[in-house]
Order: sequence, then C-alpha cells, then structure tokens
Amino acid sequence: MKRPPKEKSTVQTSMVTLTVVTSVIILTVNIVLFLYISRSIDMINRVYSTNVIIGELSDALNQVRSSMTDYLNTKSTDSMEEYFDASQQYRDYLSELELTGQGRDNAAILQDIQGLSDTYLAVAEETIQAKRGRVVERYNAGYERSERIYGYITAYIYNLNNEQFKSNSEKYSALRASLRSLTFVTMFVIITVALINILITTTMTKNILDPVRQREIMMETHLKDAELKYLQAQINPHFLYNTLDSIAILAESERSEDVVTMVTSLSTFFRNSLNNGLDIISLGAELAQATSYLEIQKIRYSDILDYSMDVPEDMNDITVPKLILQPLIENALYHGI
Repeated sequence: MKRPPKEKSTVQTSMVTLTVVTSVIILTVNIVLFLYISRSIDMINRVYSTNVIIGELSDALNQVRSSMTDYLNTKSTDSMEEYFDASQQYRDYLSELELTGQGRDNAAILQDIQGLSDTYLAVAEETIQAKRGRVVERYNAGYERSERIYGYITAYIYNLNNEQFKSNSEKYSALRASLRSLTFVTMFVIITVALINILITTTMTKNILDPVRQREIMMETHLKDAELKYLQAQINPHFLYNTLDSIAILAESERSEDVVTMVTSLSTFFRNSLNNGLDIISLGAELAQATSYLEIQKIRYSDILDYSMDVPEDMNDITVPKLILQPLIENALYHGI
C-alpha cells in the first residue's frame, strides 16, 4: 500500500526542515565558539605582549650600555655605530611600551623610566663626546653617572615587569574562566539540540510508522479472514457431496429413519455454517455444529464410529472462529477410519 503523495511530501518537508534547522543551530554555535576562541587567543597574546616589550626594552638598554662601554674602551667606529643603533632601538621600544597603555601605578613607573632614560641617553652621549675630545675627567664622571642612572632604570624596569606580569596573570585567569564557561555552554547547547533532534525524529518516525503498522495489521487480518473463508468454502462442498451420496445410498436401501436423521443433521449443519455470515461464534454453537457433523458421519460409519463430548458448561459462551473444530474432526475421521 503506497503512502499518499501529499502525506509523503509533508513527511519529507518536515525531515528536511528538521535537518536544516539542527544544522544551522550547530553551525551557529560552532562559529560563535570559534570567533570567541580566536578573540580570546588574540587577547591572551596582547596580555603578555607588554611583558615581551619590557623584556626587549631591558635588552636594548643593556645593548646601549655595552656599546657605550666598548666605545669608551676602544674608540672604534663600529662600537660608535652600535651605540647609536642601540639608542634608537631603545627609544623605539620605549615609545611602543607607552602606546600599549598601562594602569595608573604602572603609568607612574613608566613615566619615571621615560625621564631617567632621557637623562641616561643624554649623559651617555656627553660621555662619548668627552671621550672623543679626550677629556678624561669629564668622561670618567659621565660614565659613573650613567652607571648610577642605569641601575635606577634597571630597577624601575624590573618593578614594571613584575607589576605588569601580575596584572596580565589576572587577565589571563579571567579569560580562561570565561573561555571555560563558554565551552560548557556550547556543549550544553549542542547536547540539548541533539536530544531535541532525537526526540523530534523519534516522534516523527513513530507517527510515520504507526499508520503503516496499522495497515499491516489490517492486511494481516483481512488475509486471515480470506484464508478462513477459503477453508470454510472447501469444507462445506466436500462434506455436502459426501453426505448427499450417503443419503442417496440410504434411500436406495430404504433406511428412512437414517435418511431423516441425516437430512435433519445436514440442515442443522448448514444453518449453523451460514449463521448470518458471522465468522466468530460461541463454543456452544460450534459444538452443536460438530454434533450435527458427527451424527451424519455416525450413520455413514455405524459399525465403527462412536463419539462422546465432555465440555464444561461455563465454556459454552467462549467465542471461537466458526468451523475451527471441523478440520480436526475431519482429520481424525480420515486418519482413524
């Protein structure tokens, strides 16, 4: 039995809609999660980029000091160029550190570093010029002063790095907690969508299969009814022909009482068989039907057939398919006689 085209189209539309909606929800959740993770990674990178710049600033400061010391010891052109390159790089890192933005406390430390750095570079340049002019006392005094300022700057950079690392660690912990919460929420949404999808799919499948199962049950019932009616149709003609032949033989033998008994039993048998077209009858009626049949057969096989019935009276009202005992009795007679 084919499903009507309209019903089939409705089922297909519902399944496609469910699939599309589920896919869109899951895709949206994954996109949101991906964007948030990417944003969190960028924020984490920016969080610790300040510490990286501070480290590079410290390295540049050490390079300025080292190149200045080399020049004071050697007065070589290479060390002079290294000094100017290191000084410029130090200024660049200092400017980059200012652009990253700091808290109030860190901004004050950075301002001190900026002022000390300007002083340090100015003193270092004066010391180099004094060395070039061979003013020994002047460049010795300048070098000592630059070393003191260098120590101050190093201390400030160390404090700034520690404060910034503490602040960045707090931001990093907050980002991790936020990312973990988003992960849990995402998993909850995906699992919820999956469960809803399974529930809806199960419901839709049940709604689809229930009518199909009902049709199958109806078809099985109709098939069994057809088989029963076919069996009944086979029983009655077979029995009728044999009985009529027996009645004809009895009539020729002038056994009128047996003829009357067989005709009466045959009439009762077919009256009960027709039974207004009912296929389900009481057990009492079925036993009466069997009695009529056996009475006829008893006359046919008078010398070798006898029977008895032992049925509780409270079972007579039980309903059974009509002629359910007939094949059993016929088989018993066929194989027994």
